[in-house]
Amino acid sequence: MGDPQGLCDFSLDTAHTGPLSTTEWGATVGRTPIASARFRDVSRAVPRLPFKGGTWQPGIEDTGLEERTATLQGSSKAFMARARWDINPDGPLGWLVGARQLASFRQASFRMLFG
Repeated sequence: MGDPQGLCDFSLDTAHTGPLSTTEWGATVGRTPIASARFRDVSRAVPRLPFKGGTWQPGIEDTGLEERTATLQGSSKAFMARARWDINPDGPLGWLVGARQLASFRQASFRMLFG
């Protein structure tokens, strides 16, 4: 199974109280929700660390974009977070409904080069 590669709309709101951050976000296609999540963490208080990885992306029909592999690298302040996820069972990530959540992490001050 792959991640959906179509376009969607995102909403994002973050509030800070001392070192604690609370972030809520959601993704929709048109007016149909895909997923939403709420994170609480202290990731802003941890040191910035580098990361490097890669990803495979399938082509997108009707756009001329072909399948490709991309390298990504950057840095962030990453830390475990308390999270609540809500997935629309009828959306493109519906296969995640009922999945057991092992851990959630949040990245603050995220910087990445992709390509």
